[in-house]
Amino acid sequence: MARNSWPEVSKERLCPICGEGRRCKFTDDGNAARCFRQGDRRLQVANGKQNRNGLVAMWAKAKDPARCAKIAAARRGKPRPPEVIEAMRQANLGRKLPAEQRAKMSAAHKRRRTMPPAAGKAFSARELRLIRSLPPADAAKRTGRTLTAVYSQRSRLGSKPKSDSSAGSTERPAVAR
Repeated sequence: MARNSWPEVSKERLCPICGEGRRCKFTDDGNAARCFRQGDRRLQVANGKQNRNGLVAMWAKAKDPARCAKIAAARRGKPRPPEVIEAMRQANLGRKLPAEQRAKMSAAHKRRRTMPPAAGKAFSARELRLIRSLPPADAAKRTGRTLTAVYSQRSRLGSKPKSDSSAGSTERPAVAR
């Protein structure tokens, strides 16, 4: 069959397999359909029966390693279309990764010293200097961070807490003689 004898479905003529009105194709005579959502069913005829020998040949062709490598090489380096990216995002949304994979990702982040996006904006070198040198309340004001964030960062840095009363004090403690 010629390539142009597989027109796309439309809102007026829906796909006979999934019932949608876009992206699927069918033959001019209506005896076979190729459904985007239900997989490659070129050999599925209108009455629902399938040509089993033809499907087996199609599956064997699809699993041919040389053919798969050739297709992968052709796709390599080309960006995926936005609708494919969105479909992949929807398919993986809410899926929890296995513990082994999460451990590998965690180790990679620790090696790179990166923080997950939910942890917020990273502290700059200037902010870290202020947190080390000023009392927590002053550091929070100067950096625009919350007091809790400053305390947490000081804890991670191992800084000793400075009390607000000792800040700015130039008096030296009395030395016993």
